[in-house]
Amino acid sequence: MRYFRIEDPKLHNLRRSYIRSRNQAKYRGQCWDIDFDDYVELWSKHDNHERKGRGKDSLHLCRIDTDKGWHLYNVQITRRGEHLSKRMLEHYGKRK
Repeated sequence: MRYFRIEDPKLHNLRRSYIRSRNQAKYRGQCWDIDFDDYVELWSKHDNHERKGRGKDSLHLCRIDTDKGWHLYNVQITRRGEHLSKRMLEHYGKRK
């Protein structure tokens, strides 16, 4: 599929999000092994892409194991607030 010009607004927004996520992982030196079709499939289940955002009740893609890269078997879509709470507990739990 050619992604240069995407007419569908939802697919266009997903493409922009995909590129941002992939480039952010590259910037951080993390392995990114998810292609655009898989990314669309992840977000299209139950119209998750409509609930995507930065609020605590919004959904976002996160890694299950942060020591591993961005692979289909290592990502999940969760509520942002739940994920941040879990990460804080992990981080401060290790400091004790």
